[in-house]
Amino acid sequence: MWTALWELYFSVSGGFSWHYFVQGSTLLFHGAAAGQPAGGLDLYANYPQLQIGPFTFAIAEVLRHLGGANGLLAAKRS
Repeated sequence: MWTALWELYFSVSGGFSWHYFVQGSTLLFHGAAAGQPAGGLDLYANYPQLQIGPFTFAIAEVLRHLGGANGLLAAKRS
């Protein structure tokens, strides 16, 4: 019962933490902006809040290009 209610709630207003996937995939594949700690292979040392596997960031990189708003549309799909 609770699972169905949460699914209904998040299918309408999901994507709360999608910014972690956008930030992580950008840092891993495109590097950091000037003046910021390095991304790429230094991602996990410089951004400890992004402890998500590199395979997940690779999938997020693909999803970001499927819809508008950096893939937020893909994150809201259930």
